[in-house]
Amino acid sequence: MNKFEWLSLWVFLGLWWIVDLLFYSYIGRPKKYRLWKTSIIPKPPSWVFVVVWNILYPMIAVSLWLYVNWNKDDTSLFDAVLALSLANYLLNKLWYPLFFGWTMFWVALLDVLLIIGTSIGVLVIMWVDTMDNGSTSYVAASLYIPYVLWLLFAAALNLDIALSNKTAVTKIVQKMASSNTKLYKKRYGHS
Repeated sequence: MNKFEWLSLWVFLGLWWIVDLLFYSYIGRPKKYRLWKTSIIPKPPSWVFVVVWNILYPMIAVSLWLYVNWNKDDTSLFDAVLALSLANYLLNKLWYPLFFGWTMFWVALLDVLLIIGTSIGVLVIMWVDTMDNGSTSYVAASLYIPYVLWLLFAAALNLDIALSNKTAVTKIVQKMASSNTKLYKKRYGHS
């Protein structure tokens, strides 16, 4: 790679992170976040998600950068990768508010399934395009594999949370009702 290609890669990575930083700064941490997070069993430690996404996002960005910059021809496969990647990115950004902001676990599960579909589409097209572009598409596709595997884990976790949501809501409501009953009895002297 020449100096311009290295520079363009770093600019692309920087822009990717800036967009993500702005997005998550705007969305912020929903008020229900702690409530739902503590009521979900089993839950991986939160640091796992931070570490994994800080590894996966650069891998996804480098994968797409390699494919776009080293692709020999602007073909229909090239256009499909770009369209699926854009759809994937937007769906990925939609999942966070669906899941944490609005606690729409089933809709978030549908969203993550669509993310998996677009990711597999990108991966398959890159792999098929390896025949025309050689090792570049192979490397780009290989960098995308951990993302797809993580999404499968995320879908399983999302499904588990969606299935246990009713129980979690019931427990939260029962705790609130119990504490309100105790407060009422204390305040008004009823036994």
